[in-house]
Amino acid sequence: MGRKTALLGVACALVTLATPASADHWWGGYHWARTTKGALAANVNVAVDSSWATYVATSIADWDKPVASGPDVLSLTSKDVNIDRRKCNPISGQILVCNYAYGKRGWLGIASVWADASNHITQATTKLNDSYYGSGSAYNNPGFRALVACQEVGHDFGLAHQDENFSNLNLGSCMDYTNNPDGGGSNGSAGNRKPNAHDYEELGIIYDHADTYTTLSAGAATNFGIRDVGKPASAGRPTEGAGDGPADWGMAVHRDGKGRPDQFIRQFPGGYKMITHVFWAPDAKGTEAG
Repeated sequence: MGRKTALLGVACALVTLATPASADHWWGGYHWARTTKGALAANVNVAVDSSWATYVATSIADWDKPVASGPDVLSLTSKDVNIDRRKCNPISGQILVCNYAYGKRGWLGIASVWADASNHITQATTKLNDSYYGSGSAYNNPGFRALVACQEVGHDFGLAHQDENFSNLNLGSCMDYTNNPDGGGSNGSAGNRKPNAHDYEELGIIYDHADTYTTLSAGAATNFGIRDVGKPASAGRPTEGAGDGPADWGMAVHRDGKGRPDQFIRQFPGGYKMITHVFWAPDAKGTEAG
């Protein structure tokens, strides 16, 4: 190796160390603000019926405890709450998971995060659509229930997908699209019900810094807003749920591996925004929700 090449390699390494690592499935740079590096302590409020209780509880437990030697970033507190599951209105500073028969709109689940002008998540919701999990449905099975619950909660932390091809080999991660969550055919033998080591690595990258204020709330669940440490009290934050279709979600900004719009942004005054990820059923056209 020549001296110039060696020096260039050293310089590149130093630049890499001096700047934040680039996550390859970080959802648009959105993340919760915290004043502690490498840690995210979040309240996950659960408003689901018995058909989802085990899957949601397992998902939260899986995200809370990393596999293998992955960084232990998340510290999650789960609590059952009694709210209107149809509206699934966000709880400021916390995460809320709901299920309801939201209609044959093509989507199995959606995750929405609300972010401030600095892309810091201030509240998040996951909605699981019972309209696709009835008797006789191709999605009414443990594999799809576990996959959707795990993936949509994963989005609430700021994770995007590892892969968006439905027909290739499963990666063993719920952040991977698939036609067969438990494997089979072109999806191979791996199951996509849980996070894998790379998901935890990404969380380590996303939260490998401390912020100057926090957007998290450890208090009792309310819809009345919180005050970010070091920032003025928030005014006019949206308190309504994400809604069930594009008219509520805003402008489409991304398409999945089948060309369907699956990420939307709705802008509010002051740089505040709601970002919604849509988990379309594999056989959906992506226009049913309109």
